[in-house]
Amino acid sequence: MSAIEPTSYPWLDYRKYAFALGRKTPAGLFLSGATGSEHIDGAVVTRGGMAAQARLAWAKIAAVLEAEGKSLQDVTRVAEYVPIAALEQYGEAIGVRTEILGGREICVNTVPVKGLLRPDALIEIEANTDIAAAGISKGVVHLPTILPLKNGEICYPGDVVGQTARIFEVAEEMLLAMGLDLSHVVQTIDYLLPSVRRDYRGAGQPRFDALGPVYPGAAGIMQPGLLHPDAVVQYDITATRDVPERIRVPGWDRYDSLSYSAGVKAGKLVFGSGFGALNCATGECFHDYDIVAQADMIYASIQTMLAVAGAKMSDVVHTLEFVESQTLEAYKGVADVRRKYFGSQVLPAATGVVCEGILKRSFVIEIVPIAVISE
Repeated sequence: MSAIEPTSYPWLDYRKYAFALGRKTPAGLFLSGATGSEHIDGAVVTRGGMAAQARLAWAKIAAVLEAEGKSLQDVTRVAEYVPIAALEQYGEAIGVRTEILGGREICVNTVPVKGLLRPDALIEIEANTDIAAAGISKGVVHLPTILPLKNGEICYPGDVVGQTARIFEVAEEMLLAMGLDLSHVVQTIDYLLPSVRRDYRGAGQPRFDALGPVYPGAAGIMQPGLLHPDAVVQYDITATRDVPERIRVPGWDRYDSLSYSAGVKAGKLVFGSGFGALNCATGECFHDYDIVAQADMIYASIQTMLAVAGAKMSDVVHTLEFVESQTLEAYKGVADVRRKYFGSQVLPAATGVVCEGILKRSFVIEIVPIAVISE
C-alpha cells in the first residue's frame, strides 16, 4: 500500500500537508476530500460559485485517479459535504457530477455541515473506487444517505428514536435487495440536530433492535441542519459481504453495553467508530476543549484498537475528522499529531469538516478511521 502522488497537481503543494491525496490499497483507492481551493500568488484561495468549485474538485479527483491508471468512471461512491448555508446551491454540484460522470449512477452521501476547513469553500467531495479484492474483501456496500421517509414524507416529526427506527427499516430494504441484511453493517455515521441531543441516548434502542449480533463502528455528529427540514437525524451506512468480527480490546468493557463497537474487522478491512478523548475502559473524558491534546489521545486509542485487530497505524488508509468551529485556529496543531502517529511516509487520506458539535460537550474533535490490514 502506498500514498498516491500525482506527477502533476498544480493546485496545491500536497507534500506540505499531514495527509495523502489518496491511498492505493489492494481493496481499492481511498481519496482525501477535495475542494475548489488552489494556490494563487502564494495564498490558498477559493473562488467562484458552487458549480465552479465542484468542477475544480472533480478535476483534482481525476488527477489523483489518473496517477494510478484510473479515471472518474472507476468512482463508485462519493461523499459530498456542503455547508448548510450553501445547500440551496447544491443542485449546481449535482448537475456538475451528472455531467462529469456522463449520467452514470453511483452511491452518493450528502452531508450538510456547519462549514468546511476552507471558509470560502462551498463543497468538499470525497471519492472511492470499488472495494473488493480476493483475500482482502468480498466487497463493501455503501448505502446512499438515508432519511426517515415513508411514502415521500418524513416519519415521526421531532422524534429521533422513531426516525432512527425508520431509517433502519429503509436500510434493511436496500440491503435485502442486494442479498445482504443488517447483520452485515460495519459502520454507521449519523447526523442529528442539536435540538434532539437530550433524547439521542434513546436512539440506541432501535440500533439494538435492528443491528447485531456484531454491532458496527459508529459516530453521531451534530450539524445545524439536515437534507430535509423535518428530519432530526440522517444516516450514512456501510456494509460488507464479509462476516463482521467485533474487535474486542482488553479492558474496554464499556462497549459490551453499547449499540456500537470500538471497531469491526471485515475480511482485512477495519472500520472504526468515531473516537473522542476518553478513556475507552472507564469512559472518563480528558483534555476539555484542547483539540491538540484530544487528537493525541484519540490517535493513541485508534492505535490500540488496530493492534488488537492485527493492524498498524500505517494500515490506516482514511480518516474523517469532525471539528468544532471554535477550535479551527488551534486545529492546525493536529497536523503534528498525525505526523507523530503516522510518520511522514505513510500518511492516510483524510477529510476534515466543521460540525455543530460533538455529543460529549467538552470534546472538540472526533475521528473516524478506516484501515486495510497489510500483513
